Amino acid sequence: MDLQNFGELQEGKFEVALHKVGVELRAKEKRFLRDVLDPRNIGFLRYRPLLREIQGVPQLDFISNEVIRIAKSVVETRDLNEEQFKRLIDPTHLEMMSLTQL
Repeated sequence: MDLQNFGELQEGKFEVALHKVGVELRAKEKRFLRDVLDPRNIGFLRYRPLLREIQGVPQLDFISNEVIRIAKSVVETRDLNEEQFKRLIDPTHLEMMSLTQL
């Protein structure tokens, strides 16, 4: 439906696309998606973040502001250099993680 491949659809076309894949949204769900996917409030919804979220790839667009604020404060208070970061994410220096570590 996005013939120009802009990554956005007009709100009406977005709803048609969802309907074609069997998704019917309630009014509250439509408002939520509009707020998240049309932050400029221009009537065009970005669909790629929704597709990635459905595929299981978490998108910042869908993370609550409170979680982002907490994450930023943790990052700022824990400003690690490259070596400290490597020790944190790869304590055994194997350059790969086990399922337990993950």
